[in-house]
Amino acid sequence: MISRLHVLCSALLFLPSILAAQTPAEAAQQYTTAHRPKLTQEFSEFLTIPNVAADPANLQRNAGLLVAELKKRSFESRLLSIAGAPPVVYGQITVPGAQHTIVFYAHYDGQPVTPSEWDGGSPFTPVIREVDGEPRIYARSAGDDKAAIFAQLTALDALRAAKIPLRANIRFVWEGEEEAGSPHLEQILDAIARTLGVDPLEVRRLNFYGVDSRNVTHYGQTVEDNVIHRIVGRLASDARYAERRQALTAWNAANPIIRRGLALTPVKFGISFTSTPFNQAGALVNVYTDGSVLLNHGGTEMGQGLFTKVAQVVATEFGLPLTAVRVSATDTSKVPNTSASAASASADLNGKAAQAAAETIRGRLVQFACETFGVEASTVRFSDGKVSIGDRYLSFADLVTQAYRARVSLSSTGEASVLASVRAFSASEPKT
Repeated sequence: MISRLHVLCSALLFLPSILAAQTPAEAAQQYTTAHRPKLTQEFSEFLTIPNVAADPANLQRNAGLLVAELKKRSFESRLLSIAGAPPVVYGQITVPGAQHTIVFYAHYDGQPVTPSEWDGGSPFTPVIREVDGEPRIYARSAGDDKAAIFAQLTALDALRAAKIPLRANIRFVWEGEEEAGSPHLEQILDAIARTLGVDPLEVRRLNFYGVDSRNVTHYGQTVEDNVIHRIVGRLASDARYAERRQALTAWNAANPIIRRGLALTPVKFGISFTSTPFNQAGALVNVYTDGSVLLNHGGTEMGQGLFTKVAQVVATEFGLPLTAVRVSATDTSKVPNTSASAASASADLNGKAAQAAAETIRGRLVQFACETFGVEASTVRFSDGKVSIGDRYLSFADLVTQAYRARVSLSSTGEASVLASVRAFSASEPKT
């Protein structure tokens, strides 16, 4: 707790005065040492209030307590009500002349509990044990995430006790459903925007992943080729978003009965199944001596254009027009054990499986051309229904016919999984 307070005190101050008698870290150390029994008691009382999703009444108690604690520290504080969700605790203090605003996020809800797994059978009865000479509190949310909230409040007290003024505007946003995945986060952003009197789009823009920094997701994947800033900027400009919002605001001011609205809401959406075995696909590709290609894969066409997308992948591999590739209906006698066409992964999975099969056949054709015409593989190129082999050209159909006569297999299966598809697509380059 002490080390966390050091960081929080520094962040709350943001631009500390060089004339201060104490640094923020020193203030935190002195305050927590002098008030340890009191802080331990207050934190324990906070932990006694149950905070699981199945207990909305006690979530409301947690939120009400936090509003009161912020008001005791001279913060403007309120509950932001979201339909179907625990209230969001919002607190703010504005420092005259401040050039920066710092927003602290935390959540006051906790994971579900199994009382029998806790000493004494009560996860909301804190137990204090000495560890390395320091008291440690054991209870549900003693770490994640009530400790963060209590540390933020105590940091304010430590700075005030040391007479170290805040140098930045401070905002607190504490929600009550993080452990459930924050399903109402979009509504929370809207509520925060209304509270601050700003456009919800601006709040969302501030929360975009960065391009060169702040670009790692919560599950450790770096966001590459991040174009969200440019896309939203272009959409807002082309749609005259700001101008139309102003017109709607004027309309609503003059029309209390019929209201109008306009929103631009970017969405982050993850793909693939949460059940790992489904994240795979297979494909079968047959090439015929007339230059046509028959493709079968595990995806189901439902009007979403899946067959066209996968056919385009195969056509690109062979340098053929799309009309040369025919996709047959999904058939488990050709591609067995197919996964459902869902989870926004069907084009990725089946496309990579079809690409793998086409690459195998293409590789055989390249090897045949090299052996037959005595050229290097780098000189064999597929484009516009033709194949250039060194200084000579053949139609794709002619090369395939010659390969068939040389007993080169013109059929192949291919397979793909989600991780392999993502890596391959990110590393792939246009074929020549």
